[in-house]
Formats: sequence, structure tokens, C-alpha cells
Amino acid sequence: MRVSRRTLLAQGIASVPAIAATRLWAQAESALLTLVFDGLDEAQAGIGPAALDAFVKRGLPVAAIGHGSSELSDIVADNAGLLEFLTPAPALSGTSRYTQMRGADRARASLIDSRTTPAPATGLITFGEPDGFDLPAFRASGFRSLLAVNGSLPVAAIPQGRGQILLQGGAVLDLSPSGPSLEDQISALLQSGAIAVAVLPFKTLSTDNMADRLVEIEALADRLVASTRTGEIILMQPIDYLLQASAGLSRWIAVAIQASPRSEAAAEALLSQLARRGISATLVAASDLLERLGRPDDCIMADPINTAAVVTRCLQPRETEVVAGNPADIVLHPPDADRQHTGVRNDGRLHIASETLADVFAQRSPVADAVLYLRAEDFPAQRNRDALIRRLQRLVADGGVHYRTLTDWADYIQAPDPLRARYLSARRRAATDPGRSPNMMTKAERAEFMADARAAWAYIDALTDGDTGHVIPTISLGAKRTSNVEITLWDSGSQINGSLSAARIGLISPDDCAERIGKLVANIPSLQIGGSRLPPAIFASDTLEALRPDFDVCDLGRFLLALDNAVWQGVMTQDAADAVISPWDIDAAVRDGRLHSFRSGRWEDITVSHCTDYIRPAFHRRGLMVENLYPEQGDASETDWQMAMLSRAAAAGPIGTEPFLLAQVEGASSPASKLISDVLFDAQLEWFEATDRFRFMSETPLDRPPWFVYQGLTLDVLGPDAWTINSVGRASSFQTDAARSSAEVIVAKAVYLWRAKSAHPYTEAAVQKIRRQCRREGKGFTVGVYAQPDAPMSDYFDINSNGIILSALASILDHGRTPHRP
Repeated sequence: MRVSRRTLLAQGIASVPAIAATRLWAQAESALLTLVFDGLDEAQAGIGPAALDAFVKRGLPVAAIGHGSSELSDIVADNAGLLEFLTPAPALSGTSRYTQMRGADRARASLIDSRTTPAPATGLITFGEPDGFDLPAFRASGFRSLLAVNGSLPVAAIPQGRGQILLQGGAVLDLSPSGPSLEDQISALLQSGAIAVAVLPFKTLSTDNMADRLVEIEALADRLVASTRTGEIILMQPIDYLLQASAGLSRWIAVAIQASPRSEAAAEALLSQLARRGISATLVAASDLLERLGRPDDCIMADPINTAAVVTRCLQPRETEVVAGNPADIVLHPPDADRQHTGVRNDGRLHIASETLADVFAQRSPVADAVLYLRAEDFPAQRNRDALIRRLQRLVADGGVHYRTLTDWADYIQAPDPLRARYLSARRRAATDPGRSPNMMTKAERAEFMADARAAWAYIDALTDGDTGHVIPTISLGAKRTSNVEITLWDSGSQINGSLSAARIGLISPDDCAERIGKLVANIPSLQIGGSRLPPAIFASDTLEALRPDFDVCDLGRFLLALDNAVWQGVMTQDAADAVISPWDIDAAVRDGRLHSFRSGRWEDITVSHCTDYIRPAFHRRGLMVENLYPEQGDASETDWQMAMLSRAAAAGPIGTEPFLLAQVEGASSPASKLISDVLFDAQLEWFEATDRFRFMSETPLDRPPWFVYQGLTLDVLGPDAWTINSVGRASSFQTDAARSSAEVIVAKAVYLWRAKSAHPYTEAAVQKIRRQCRREGKGFTVGVYAQPDAPMSDYFDINSNGIILSALASILDHGRTPHRP
């Protein structure tokens, strides 16, 4: 039996593997052929419309690239369904999912603005490999297929995402005067496999052979008419392959019901009727009406400037634009909104262009998802509601409609994006659960914080070497006192900042502070490393012996930032600070504008790391321009820029409290540090809300093997697997879930840094815990508390914990201010 185009599409993709193009124009089974017209608008002397007309007037379905001229639109208007417009895919391969979502939105907007596309375009086309192109990211903007013409044969049809398909392969035909005939070229394609794609590049036609090619096109169209009638060839548009591949493909429709006090009763009745028939719906109304009808999580119709009042995911704005800080992640636009389209806009939200009853019922395509927007005039009386429900049920009976709530609909059409999910969650948290200002405290609270500061200072005061000025970096003060004298410039930076903080809050005098810091900075060793004189990565705090002859630029950067703080706080002159580093070749660490460390005998570029943004101001102040990990904002919106920064941060690895909170508390804050810390805080608090367990991720020493761990959050992963705990050197004995879980620490310094940033009930409760379990009067703060079981490192102290806690306390006690910077 011969197979017609219509019956083949009805049978689904299972039929395709049996199709083999073994004989040109006389195959034993049908072959699928897709013809794509390229450059119709650019073809000379009107050949484009003439070529297109040769096919559509014969009822042959084809595809064309571009928006179409008015002439082409007129042809398609008279031959609905015979021409599928394909949009050139944006050049975004390899970029983040969010970036591609935004590219999809811009592509859709350009189609809306062109006004010449006669029907919604659902297909994309690119010439080359589709590697790195994220087709699911284009789903929310209504793009359902990607044709990647890369010359490979046969063409592969690969289902993707949620109701999308990738067509990979096909060839561009040769329309030059010396090229083979169109029939011969298409013959070769048909012999390659079951699916053939041929692109006709009309913009390459020359005046020499234009008339001849047009005659060929007419003849080809006639031949295809005959072949399609016999079933030898089935002409397919790209969207047809999706209809084949997705058996049972159906429309997703969300029903949104606008209600006001005047239409409240009718809306409630309609909602009840819909629910009884299994049709999900969403109410769109003012917050008080949503509360009254017991649907507080539906869609609020509100002025979006009042962010505190908006707690639902969905918002229909009235007259003003949605402000950046508003927590809603779905924006619903009524059908009469000016030139709207559905897609992820530059505020990071999914904007939904809803449709009227007439629009939804007129469009029966299984790829035409929609939000049906109902107003009071659509359901004024019971008979109207009954008729409406019958029509909605008929769509289901006809096959291919699923009714969902608006949020479920939105979640379905949007490709999952962990980075965007974290961003939106943090934005919601900032608007709905911000905590109070960190500088608001009672006298009793202030007294406790001062007691904390005295305890932290006791560590530095008691354990500073009288000769070198360096504190013992790590010490156990248990039954058997043991100490580790291995110190880094990062540790020295913590000691300097801790001493400055002690002076800020009056624990020591400025002169005492200056003397202590002066002795420390006078005792920093240096040696030849990688051909330059630089301080070693690790040296002994008592003898100054170099213990690891490598160089760490991140540690140097923190030390330089601390020196700057000492100058700005007036305990050191600029000349004295310059004299400290003048013997060092710090410019050797900046190569072609990128930061480098020296490890294992070679220089390593560390630009893609979390310390780059933190330390680069210290190098800039010394005339060394350093490339940042994060992009400048430029013309990007605030949200697009922030998402770009999150993408870069994710590429650099898991994030922890340091250095992002150090930047804010010790005075070198940046947009990236604030953004990333907000995202981390939200994730930590979300964990606490779900488990009732604290989580304050940071690097930290341990009082048992593996002795040091890096705790962090993987930004582009959701769920429990996002949390990471890695040891130095990633020791094999540590690479089990049980070992990592046993090493998780509620880090004392991280808790105080977070309290300095926000006086949230979560941080305040954590401070109480650390104060109770880690503060040792006259000794300092221990490193932290093992999370499982709840056990403090009762006698294990280090300089970073106590120095950083002092920095955090100075910020808290000084009303949240960072050190003065001119």
C-alpha cells in the first residue's frame, strides 16, 4: 500500500526506520524530502516569489529561511500551511542555558517586530554542527525544531527536550550555471537514506542561469506532484518530523481566569465547575481576593513596585513595569497587551503572552501551547460557563490537549536551568525574607559581641611570636599541646585585619596595633621562585624558613589588601607599606593581564578562580591591570549581567563563604561578591528550612585527617549533590560519602561573617550555637562544630578563624561599616 503524507504523519515515527530510498523516484518504500528555500528575498528579479509559487500553487509543502517579504507573505496567506518559515539560529553555541534562552526571546521578538511572518514560526536553522546549541532553551519562546544542515547523509531526526526535534544533516544544492540539474542533485540525496534535506540557495543564482533554473524548478515541482501522489516521496516540513517523532504530542493549555469583586461569584463558580471536570485553572486577581477564595498562590494582579505584597510566583502588572527586585518569576500579560510574546526577558522572568478564546480555539496545531485568558464577559452566566466548559472538553476529546495551572505550564515549557533557579530563589529571598539590618542590636547583644571580640583577640595576643610578630597559625590546646607553624600570606592577612579590627573597637590602641603589624610585615621571607623574588607559599612562623618554595598569588593578594587597610586606618604610612613589597617582583605574577601562581615548577594561570575578583583591586592600586573573571555590565540589563557572572562563577568551581564575604566585610566588595554570597546564603538557608540543620560552607582546617577541607556549593547543580566537601589533594581515602559527611563543619568564622552581612534569625541562631560551643575565654574561638554528629573541635584553634571573626565583629559593632577607604 502506498503511504500518503497524511497517513504517515498519523502513524508516528515508528514507520520511519522501515523507509529506504533505494531507487530514485521509484523507491520500494516512501522517502521523506524537505526542501528549504534560502535567500528568496535576496534573489534577483522576483525569482524568489516565482519559485515559491511553483510549489505552493501545486499544494507542495516547503520551508523558507527568513521573515519573508510582503510578496511572500501574500503567497502564504493564500496557501496556509504550505510554507514553514525557519528562523536563523542565533550564534550562541557553547553559551549558558540562560544566554540561549535570552537569545531565543530576541529571535522571537524580531519575528514579532518584522510583521511579515504570516504564521508563528516554530523552526530554527543553522549551517554547520549543532554542538553546543541548546535547543531546549528555545522551547519557552515557541521554537520546536532545529535543522542543522552540515552536509552529512543521511539526515538524522533526534527528539529533544519536551516536544522538540533536531534534524541533523542535509546539503545545500549547487545553483550555479555549471552545477548539476536540480533533479540529479535531489536524486543523490534521496539515495542516501530515508530522510533527505535540500537547501536551495536562491541568493547565489546569477542572471546567466536564472531563467533556466526557474524552468527546472517548475519541472521539479511537477515531478514531485506525481511522486507524492504515488507515495514514492513525502514532502515534509521540519515541524512534520516532530509530529512523527512525538506520538501523542499534545498542546499544553493553562486557563487563567481574571476576577474582581464584581465577578467574584461567577469566577468561583467557573473554578468549581472546571475542577469537577479535571480542568486545572489559575485565578488572576488582587491579593485580598485570592486570599478570600482560598487561592493565595495563584496569580496576583498588582502594582509590582510594592514588592513586599507579592509573594506568589506569578504577577500580572497593572500599569507599571516590573521592578528588578520583585520576587515574581512569571509575568502574565493579558491578550490586549501591546505586541507581547512569550519568552524569558532581560529581567530573568518568563513573560507570557496570553490569548483570547477565539485565538485558542482557532489554533489547533499540537505545537501551539497557549495560556487562555478569560475575563468576566467570557463567563457572565451559567449558560456561558457551561458552553465554555463544553468547548474546553471538546479540545480534549479531539485529542491533544492537557490543561495545567499557569505555574505548571510555565515550568513545562521552560528548560530546567539550575543557575537561573538559584538566581530567582535568591531574588525572592531578598524581597520576602531579608532579615534586619546588621547594625540593629540591643545593649545586651552588643556586650556579647564585645565578649566575642575579646575571646578572639586573646588568641592573637597570647600566641604571637615576640621575635617575628607572626601568630602560631594552628594550635591544639588539649591535654597535649601541639602547634603547626606553617603559615601563609593569607594567614598574615587575617592577622593584620584582625589586629586592625581590635583597634577599631578599642581592644588595643592604634600605637599597639601599628607596632604589631610593623613587626609582622618586617618578617616576611622571600626567595627566587620561577625566576623572580617572591614570598614563598608557606614558611615557618617562628624561624621564617621557606617550607614550600612555591608562590600563591591569591595569598599575596589578600596580604596586599590587608596592607591597604592598615594604610587607610592610619596605622601604617603608604611609604612603609610600599617598602614591605618593594623587594618583591609582584609584577611577575601578572602575565598578559592575567594572574599567575607558581606551583610544581611552573607558572599557572589562576584567572578562572574565585580569588581573582577579590584580589584584583590590590594589584590595580599598584599599577598592575588584571583581567577579571567576571564581565563588565556594558549594555546588558542588571539580570542578564548577574546571570553572566553566575555562569562564570559556576565555571570556576564550587563557591564558599570565602572570599565573597571577606570582600564585603573587610572592604573590597564587588557586584559579583554580593551576588554570589546572596545565592549561597539562600541555598544554605533553604537547606536549613528543609533539614533543620545549619550549613555554613567555607574552607576550614580539621583536627584529624585529612586536616583541611574545602566546603562549597556547586552553582549549576540542584539538590543534595550540589554540596561539595573536598580535601587537599583529594585523598583517595576521603572520596566516600561517609568520609565527606563526617568532615562537614559548621565553620565559626563563616557564621560570624554571615552575621556581619545580615542579622537574619538564621545567622543569629548560628552565632548563639558557635558562641556556646566554640568560644573559649582567654583562648579564642575553635575552628567550628562537626555537623554530624554535633561535636565541636573543642581545643583546635587557628588564626584565620579568630582573625576573620574579629573582622566580622568590627563590622557588626561599627554598625555594618567596612574599613574606611578614600
